[in-house]
Amino acid sequence: MPALSLERAGRLESHWNLLSRWNAKMNLTAARLLQEAVRVHYCESLLAVRLLGELAEGKRLVDLGSGAGFPGVPLAAWYSRCDITLVDSNQRKAAFLRESTREFGNVRVIGARIEDLEGQWDWIVSRAVRAEDILPAMPRLGSAVVLFPSAQDLPGLLARSEFRWSEAISSPWSPGHRIVAGQWS
Repeated sequence: MPALSLERAGRLESHWNLLSRWNAKMNLTAARLLQEAVRVHYCESLLAVRLLGELAEGKRLVDLGSGAGFPGVPLAAWYSRCDITLVDSNQRKAAFLRESTREFGNVRVIGARIEDLEGQWDWIVSRAVRAEDILPAMPRLGSAVVLFPSAQDLPGLLARSEFRWSEAISSPWSPGHRIVAGQWS
């Protein structure tokens, strides 16, 4: 995997700086130290690049349940030519996402529930929302998905026959987490 450019890494640093300030007022993440956030949030989010690869270049991605911006913000830094939409139903989190992505020219934020969301994207990504809440929205929102299920939830997910699933990737930073891509059949 190629390295993240200094400009893109700087965007992620700005995101972290704002996240750490806002986190003191509202609980956006349990990670309080930069090293922990880099490992658990930023690097794990960028593992999705191994599944998306060049398939995502120039495409439209939506991060459902973005929260503090994971995996959408790291993916927006990586894929600077992608149109990335961050969605969170919590309006305070949506306000944080708008503020923290001002320097990103490829990000927009929607404060809405999945059920109320309208639009079509090439890829749906989600790290913190249960697959059972994401998959019913397909193919209304898109036909390809990248999810971050736990190791215990993975077998049930892979049993969903309406999807063609990739081989799951294990997270080296969170041993119980996996990343998998699926295509609506």
